[in-house]
Amino acid sequence: MDKGYCGVDKEHPDKNILIPFKKPKDGELGKFQKEANRYNNQKKIVVEHVIGKLKKNRIISDVYRGPISSFNQIFCNIAAISNFKLATANP
Repeated sequence: MDKGYCGVDKEHPDKNILIPFKKPKDGELGKFQKEANRYNNQKKIVVEHVIGKLKKNRIISDVYRGPISSFNQIFCNIAAISNFKLATANP
């Protein structure tokens, strides 16, 4: 998560939520904090890229007008197609 979600980790203590360290006023982040932020950003960018690919299919970016009972199945099918494309893509 990014800094916009401060407090979510306190609301859900049973979840593993990583929020980046913020640089203090008149100070710098320590070496561990910089490395932790870098690690979190590397994980977050993978998710952001997947969301971007799913948006190309417009299931996330447009208003869904179908029956709500079929949304999960349609979303899973589009995710499976995206995973298949990713797995069979030529390097």
